[in-house]
Amino acid sequence: MLNWLDQRTGFVSMTKDFLTEDVPGGASYWYAFGSATVFAMMLQIATGIFLTFYYSPSAATAWESTKYIIEKVPAGQLVLSLHYWGATAMIAFMMMHMLQVLLWGAYKKPRELQWIVGVILFIVTLVLGLTGYLLPWDLNALLASKVAIQISGSAPIAGKAVLLFLQDGSGIGTLTINRFFGIHVWLTPAVLVLLVGMHLAIFRWNGSAGPPIDEMPKLKPGRFWPDQMFMDTVVSFAMFVIVFALAVFSPAPLDAKADPNN
Repeated sequence: MLNWLDQRTGFVSMTKDFLTEDVPGGASYWYAFGSATVFAMMLQIATGIFLTFYYSPSAATAWESTKYIIEKVPAGQLVLSLHYWGATAMIAFMMMHMLQVLLWGAYKKPRELQWIVGVILFIVTLVLGLTGYLLPWDLNALLASKVAIQISGSAPIAGKAVLLFLQDGSGIGTLTINRFFGIHVWLTPAVLVLLVGMHLAIFRWNGSAGPPIDEMPKLKPGRFWPDQMFMDTVVSFAMFVIVFALAVFSPAPLDAKADPNN
C-alpha cells in the first residue's frame, strides 16, 4: 500500500528524507522553540474552532455567549482558558525562537527571506492577540482595545484610515466586534498558515543553520528523527503542561459586560 502511494505521490520518500535529515552540530533543545511555536499555533486553531461553535459576535451577545461557554458548555471554561494562555505561550515561544535565530546569526545569507517571513509572522501573531482581546466584550477588553485603536489612529498619514477600518464606525460597538472577529477568525489565521508554510518551505530549502561558529561542527551531526524530534516533543509537551496548569488553576477572566456609554 505504501509503495503504491509512494509511486503516485512521492509522499513516503519525501517523509523519509525529511525525517532522516542531518542536523548540523547535532540535535539541540535550542532548535525546539520553532516547533513549539507551531504546536502552540495548532493548539490555538483547535481551541478556536471549538469556541466559534458557541460564540456570537455582537455587542448584545458577545459577553453572554462567552459567559455561556464558561458556565454551560462542557469543558468550555477549560478550552477557553487553553486558548487564552495558549496565545501568550505562542507569542513567548515565537520571541524566543526569533532571539535564538538572531543570536545564532541564522538570518544571514542565504536565509534573509526566511527571517523576513518570520518577522511578518510575528506581526501577524500580535494582530491575532490584539483582535482576540476584544471578543469577550467585557469591561477590560473594551478599555484595552479602545486604547489600542486610538494608538493606531494616531499614526501619521494613514492613522485616520486605520482607525476607521478597525473601529468600523464612530464608536466601538457591534461593527467593531464583527470587524475584529473577521480578522481574528478568518483573515489572520489564513495569512498565518500561508506564511508558516512559506517559512517551512524556505527552511527545507536552506536547511538548518547549525551552531554560531565559523569552523565545522566537531559534534557528529544528529538526525531530525528521532534526535531532534524527541527534543521538539519534550519542549512542546512541557509548554502544554504549563498552559494546561494555568488554564486549570488560573482560568481566563471575564469582567463585567462592556458598556461603551459608561
